[in-house]
Amino acid sequence: WKYAISSADDAPSTAPILLKGNVCENLKKAAELGYQAIEVHTRPDEEFDYEAIKKAEETYGAKVGMIITGRLNTEGMCSLIDDRPYVMNTAVTEMQRYIDMAQKMKADIVIGWVKGNVPAGGNRRKYIDRLARNLRVLAAYAKERNVKLNLEVINRYEVNIFTTADETMRFLEEYQIDNLYVHLDTFHMGIDECDPVKAIERCAGH
Repeated sequence: WKYAISSADDAPSTAPILLKGNVCENLKKAAELGYQAIEVHTRPDEEFDYEAIKKAEETYGAKVGMIITGRLNTEGMCSLIDDRPYVMNTAVTEMQRYIDMAQKMKADIVIGWVKGNVPAGGNRRKYIDRLARNLRVLAAYAKERNVKLNLEVINRYEVNIFTTADETMRFLEEYQIDNLYVHLDTFHMGIDECDPVKAIERCAGH
């Protein structure tokens, strides 16, 4: 087990981001606080000095553990199930840029808000099938680059896809997408899981 802390170049005070600054600065701060890793909230078009990040990891003993992809949705207004093909295709392309970024940092990917939401009155099966099709493409792309994809389970007040561990696992069991895992967040679990221990056990192996 390793402890990580959330980080970003900048974020509003209401966001769940504890460290603000560039990646190298945040690696130093995290190590000083006793953490072994950081998760990096960023845009897919952000440019990084990967050699400097590698040197900072070696110097401070902390590493980049996860690249968080939420800004592709919150700022880029893209999702993997959007009804507009050009928006959905952009989401796939930009997710591949995130994966390339993660490969260079030897990190993995968290897929949260960018999954999208089923629109009111929409055919849920149609959108879940669409999501699975795009995740299959991304998971294969990521596997070639030794990057794992992790579906974040987010509470029902924020999203309407994958709000519990069981729902997420049923998706993985049905579609059998290689290189796709579950990302459990204790904040969201505290809202939607009746038994957090059982939720963790439900995700065994994934």
